[in-house]
Amino acid sequence: MQLHTPHTYSLEVSGPVPGYEPLQTDADTEVLVIGAGISGALVAYALQRAGTACLLIDRRDPGMGSTAASTSLLQYELDTPLTRLGERAGTEAAERCYRLCYEALPRLKGICEAVGAGYLFKARPSLQFASMPEHLPLLQQEYEARRALGIDLRLLNNRELLQHFGIDKPGALLSAAGAAIDAYAILHCLLQAIVADGGRVSGNTDATHIHRDPAGVTVETAHGKRIRAQKLVIACGYESQRYLPRTVEQLSVTYALASERIDPQHFWYHRSLIWETARPYHYLRCTPDNRIIIGGEDTPFDGDHSFPLLGEKTKMLEAAFRNLFPRIPFRPAFSWAGLFAGTADGMPYIGPVEGQPHTFYALGFGGNGILFSVLAADIICGLIRNGAHPDAALFSFERTELA
Repeated sequence: MQLHTPHTYSLEVSGPVPGYEPLQTDADTEVLVIGAGISGALVAYALQRAGTACLLIDRRDPGMGSTAASTSLLQYELDTPLTRLGERAGTEAAERCYRLCYEALPRLKGICEAVGAGYLFKARPSLQFASMPEHLPLLQQEYEARRALGIDLRLLNNRELLQHFGIDKPGALLSAAGAAIDAYAILHCLLQAIVADGGRVSGNTDATHIHRDPAGVTVETAHGKRIRAQKLVIACGYESQRYLPRTVEQLSVTYALASERIDPQHFWYHRSLIWETARPYHYLRCTPDNRIIIGGEDTPFDGDHSFPLLGEKTKMLEAAFRNLFPRIPFRPAFSWAGLFAGTADGMPYIGPVEGQPHTFYALGFGGNGILFSVLAADIICGLIRNGAHPDAALFSFERTELA
């Protein structure tokens, strides 16, 4: 499966990264992790640090799946608003989910610092503006619900939004918590830390068959190697569906456009992350090299991996930016497209699936998939090492009827 177009922001700006050879021999390990993107790496890092030996494999070079196409906005908010999630999943579950994502931000910052990637984590406020006046009541409800959870945020009116952001919209929520990162670069810092801690990483190693028995799993690769593991973690993102008995993901194509470098004087308040209440929504961030990335214009995935709408969507993104910020001199540099998976309720799927013993999934589907992966690392580490985790039921495959 082709997950994105060849040129993405992360691949354009990243320097050389370590290579990881394909698995050359049969192998034994305590935990095998399929998927060496940001999700699999966070899970393996947590397990290695806890003393559980891991082997990561990926059918591509590590990071060349959806991680390479990530626009790397970190927001505690789900695509589903807190109040709406409460109506669907229950107030207690919704509040716990939002609280966990809120707390995952500083946890990820600590992980980045521990693996020498602290400089790649840029704390930023997060602004969500009302796309139209009729969305203001929702923002008011969200403001009150989140404040009750202890989340630090403000409700801005049109005048304040114009003053601090230059955005002429009815109002907005401004959250103190958010971050802009480089998921691809952080991934490679994580992989180096895993290897330094005794873990193993193999690229271009495709798992083709999984055999389960009472003692564990045996995985066969496309090159005829066999991997014996006590436990298996499947964290290969949108391609994990091939291992699942039922469909859990809703695939879309999302598009992103990066500008040429812009004089920082044109940037808005504290380089905040920006998104909106419309669905599908646009999202924006500033980069360390003074570019602006705008993404969105999502379309349902129709199976065409050539992403034929990229040119048209690039023009639409540029027009959307100019409409929002008419005074900023935005000149397009390059654009890309990638697959994006959501779920019916906006929450990830983490944990075991009935009928697949010794196996755990880390599927951070949704708008804040990287923070979902932080949660998955903690939950799966607890399930494997202790047999339980207090938040496992919240994100389990049994929580709702699958899509």
